[in-house]
Amino acid sequence: MKRTGTPFHYLEFPTDIVLLAVLWRLRYKLSLRDVAEMFLERSFVFTHEAI
Repeated sequence: MKRTGTPFHYLEFPTDIVLLAVLWRLRYKLSLRDVAEMFLERSFVFTHEAI
């Protein structure tokens, strides 16, 4: 996926995944580990450091 010219062009993960992680983190006041665990339940594997 090309994101040239956007603020997200350097990200390692798809934009929709990144925005969902930010939404969950801010909306539900979750820890980074909680967000990573929620993605793990949806078969997306990464650590809390990646978030």
